[in-house]
Amino acid sequence: YETALGSVSTGCFFSFSQLLNPILVYLFYSLLRFICFQLYSSSTLEMHHFDRAVTILSTEGHNILENVSSNDYKDCIHFIKEAILATDLSKHFGDRKKYKELVEGHGFDVAKRAHVDLLRSIIMTSADLSAVTKPFPAQQRVAELVYSEFFEQGDLERAFGTKSEDLQDLMNRQKLADLPKMQIGFIDFVAGPVYETLAEQFEELKVLNTEVKRNRHDWEVLKEQGPYHFITPYEVLTAKTKSAVVGELHKRHEKKAEEEKK
Repeated sequence: YETALGSVSTGCFFSFSQLLNPILVYLFYSLLRFICFQLYSSSTLEMHHFDRAVTILSTEGHNILENVSSNDYKDCIHFIKEAILATDLSKHFGDRKKYKELVEGHGFDVAKRAHVDLLRSIIMTSADLSAVTKPFPAQQRVAELVYSEFFEQGDLERAFGTKSEDLQDLMNRQKLADLPKMQIGFIDFVAGPVYETLAEQFEELKVLNTEVKRNRHDWEVLKEQGPYHFITPYEVLTAKTKSAVVGELHKRHEKKAEEEKK
């Protein structure tokens, strides 16, 4: 489906996105009138990623595309921009609907450039969300780290005057115990549908959809076990000693064991 140039461009994006992935999300940037929000009218963070990618490619010693023709260079930059914008979830939901209709209606045509571009966008998002396809211990820890970042943003928003009850649940540290429930919702409404449709079109990708469903089941089991607990990176960094972290973990396990006995 993909050209060699398109594949190289997509690979470039993966590298740039990992280097330039900020913790704070769009709403917080807009709240603080961050410079990015003033520069771009839509897809604020994604456009910032693209801007920085072009800057890096323009720096001496970093332009890995310097030997391609001017036309191929323009195409490559275009592919990188489209790949980055595809990770904007507000754009993704529209793309996902179109892709689902094409697959279910057996209308996907590899000869149509628009269909291939749409598929690339879906694959970019599937890669962005791929932690939900990993073995559960890895998926669980990634989820904990991601929610930890969201909680830290919530802490900052409260510091700027936002009330706890006005925060989204995923930003509210007081909702930490509901993490399994929130992750199930994320799988059901954001990540899961992506892999379901990809699995419908590609036999080789059915294993990813199976893993997503298995992880959802494991989160369901944790939800039924009661309030969820884990040590956040913030707690590790602010603990005076390593033993304090271990002691806190032990204390929480004991508390949970006592609650289960009751």
